[in-house]
Amino acid sequence: MKQREFPSNNYSALFNPKTGQTLRFAIDPDKEIKPLEFPEILDISLGTICFGNCPYCYASSSATGVFYTDVVGKINRWFGSMDENQRPFQVAIGGEGEPTLHPEFIDALSAFKRLDIMPNYTTSGMFVNERMLHATKEYCGGVAVSCHKHLKRYWDGALYGFRHLGIRVNFHIIIGEENSVEYFYRLYEEYKNEIDYFVLLPYQAVGRAAKVNVEKEFTNLFTSLKERPVKNVAFGALFYDFIRKNEKICGNLDIAIYEPESLSGYVKMNTENLRILKSSYNPIPKF
Repeated sequence: MKQREFPSNNYSALFNPKTGQTLRFAIDPDKEIKPLEFPEILDISLGTICFGNCPYCYASSSATGVFYTDVVGKINRWFGSMDENQRPFQVAIGGEGEPTLHPEFIDALSAFKRLDIMPNYTTSGMFVNERMLHATKEYCGGVAVSCHKHLKRYWDGALYGFRHLGIRVNFHIIIGEENSVEYFYRLYEEYKNEIDYFVLLPYQAVGRAAKVNVEKEFTNLFTSLKERPVKNVAFGALFYDFIRKNEKICGNLDIAIYEPESLSGYVKMNTENLRILKSSYNPIPKF
């Protein structure tokens, strides 16, 4: 078990590397945990290159993007300068492009592991090969698979490799477009015995994503969850406002919520002077 504690933020936490689970405690239970200067998990972007060609990509990643350079050096210099309490429990590599394309990808996983920071990553599965599978098994806590409909043949094949090696896998499913809730339930029924968590992410009209009226699908999701016996479902931070504003729809669901990005942050490896940003959806300075 690993522990972090920031008394001025009323925050204490224990992290179990074997399960990837974090237990958080308010030091004073009568007060809220304040946003952390050094978050417990950070999203890491290695670049903007991706060949998925998703029309709703919030980061506008494309085949003409860029790889950020010297990412291993930056990891060692920046995270290496932190003390053990400041270092995050975990990082999630993704954020903009497809991380497995980056020439330093496996070395980056190894660098985080040497610093006692658990690396994880998000992938479409398009470029996952045998070498990456074994590096994932050696270094990572788990993998998030982006379940885009038009890329199913790729991520379904990668899923077989991950599960064959006993790697923990979460599904990332975007909710907001028409029939997206139905799509989630189809995936749930097909893969519920193979997936650790189904992480539902709200559609965001940023980047390449066109404006969509998401209220119907959001309402459909939370209404149907009261009637469908699903488990191991988690929600993206940007569902926070909808959950708080729609108590009649969401109030009877057992959902633990935190202020968005209060315990997490986002780091782009595009400069020597790294800094923690608010999120990959809205990359403005946080601290």
